[in-house]
Amino acid sequence: MNPYEEKIKKYIKDNNIKAEHLSFETSCHSVEEAVQAVHSSAEDFVKNICLIDNQGNLPVLSVAVSLPLDIQLLF
Repeated sequence: MNPYEEKIKKYIKDNNIKAEHLSFETSCHSVEEAVQAVHSSAEDFVKNICLIDNQGNLPVLSVAVSLPLDIQLLF
């Protein structure tokens, strides 16, 4: 697992967040592909945008899959 994934997992644990970070052998570029990879439904997923700033901080934005997300509005 790469160091960024480790940082996310540590943040989840340190902040007692009821979440699970999953890594896949194959790349999942859509919710549909992730649903197939874990044999679940779209309602079980959130969209995450993870950024790392020049100080090494990891801000994360999570949005329910059912909500539209326009990344252009973030920048």
